[in-house]
Amino acid sequence: MTVERKRSKRRVLTRPALRKGLAEAAGKAIGWWVRPLQTAIFAGVGGVVLACVWQMGPGTLLARHDLAAYTGRTTGRITASWLAVDFDPSSMGETGTEWHEASRARICEEVEYRSPDRPIPRRLAFCSQRLGLPESTSLALLDELAPGVPFGWPRDAAGSPVAQIRLSRAALDWLATKPVWSWHEMGLKPEIAAVRPPPKNELEAMMSAFDKPLDFLLTAWSRPPVTELPVAFVPGAPERALPAVVVKHGPKTSGNEWAMVVGGLIVGLAAWVAGISSLSEDPRVCWAAGVLGLVTLPWWGEHFPRAITSLSPATGEIVKEAYLDLTEIEGSVHAYAPDSAPGAHDQVLRWTLAGTSYADTLGTVPLAQPQPAPANPDAALAALVAKVDAHAAGLSDAEVIALLDRLWRDKEAQRRDVGIAFVSAARTCRLDPRRSEGARHAAVRFLDAWTTQPVEEIIRTDLGYAERLRLWRTLTRLPDTAIANSASWVVERGEGKSD
Repeated sequence: MTVERKRSKRRVLTRPALRKGLAEAAGKAIGWWVRPLQTAIFAGVGGVVLACVWQMGPGTLLARHDLAAYTGRTTGRITASWLAVDFDPSSMGETGTEWHEASRARICEEVEYRSPDRPIPRRLAFCSQRLGLPESTSLALLDELAPGVPFGWPRDAAGSPVAQIRLSRAALDWLATKPVWSWHEMGLKPEIAAVRPPPKNELEAMMSAFDKPLDFLLTAWSRPPVTELPVAFVPGAPERALPAVVVKHGPKTSGNEWAMVVGGLIVGLAAWVAGISSLSEDPRVCWAAGVLGLVTLPWWGEHFPRAITSLSPATGEIVKEAYLDLTEIEGSVHAYAPDSAPGAHDQVLRWTLAGTSYADTLGTVPLAQPQPAPANPDAALAALVAKVDAHAAGLSDAEVIALLDRLWRDKEAQRRDVGIAFVSAARTCRLDPRRSEGARHAAVRFLDAWTTQPVEEIIRTDLGYAERLRLWRTLTRLPDTAIANSASWVVERGEGKSD
């Protein structure tokens, strides 16, 4: 009798089937990780481009329509001015050496004004577009919130500017605990570092970068203080106000905005569709999210980077910075209630001439405002040099040696902001036969250091460019060959005759 065995119904997993299953599982796992990143990148790019398109096209038209209501005019009194630094320490990695590249800043001024129909004074803070912090390191050169809208630092009783820097407590604490890596690579001689120590942390380095007393003096002496600002407001709603110049000229345009709008719309839509299509495998979800998000983007756009951050934190941070930088209308000024203005509740740091780190050089010179006021920065620098020359002429040989020694140490420590103001006095001392040999030697040592690389080259955009060039030319006629040759090279560079 033959017994027939029944074939087992169990499914046998062959090697090809196993490989296929593993490949499908791996694909899904990779897709689960890649899909959010793909959505974040493409939707982020598309959202930023489309937001820029909105601002260049409909946004500009709406802004002009809104400004038409600002028909009232008055003059406001500037009561405060400051630089608001926006820096989030949590956005930094472990090293944090390039923190200033991750920060932004706005210059702001608080204005008190009255409307004719409501004599009660009102205050608003007007702030500029976002600036990169490296662009703000020469605080003295910040003279406009926007084209035609003056900005200036308040003056103390002696007429010297007082600059105010505001930043959050978290940022202040972070900067105060971060060592400055770049200063340790400068190769300062121990004897120089002992007398002119480099900044110990990023906070000191920031204030050192802001410490430019020469620029402050040249602007203060050649420009009247900014104390008033013409203001335009909406009659019946005087709390809605802007600088009159902004209202008069409206948003700044280049004339080819609509061509850029069309091109940006094509690129933005393509990137947006590519990003949203990878959001889900269900096409209905993609269509709903894509269309709804696109139509409402002008209203929720400022929160758009947060949505990208939820998909990819690193991409979200990049999108956030790009969105904030690119979607502001050029030349715009933002109005805030004083309590909600950037920096309103932050920590306050101040720069004053009395507190400058150059107090033992420039600070020893009587710096009363020249009368009449110099007509321009060149005349202001010439007036300062005359004050320095007169001061140095009244010093004894020992006092001159001490002053020139401090200037030499400053140059060796790469603190070069005020040295140009003392070049004439040092040159006079070098050539004066009545001065002692020690005084003349101190003058040569300072001038030799001043003309040795790295030098403070002359740039046409420098305040007092022509006077700086004249002062350098005087060094080319010294009998000291090394000093004269180096000065000639700097002059040629400053005149644009040498590369």
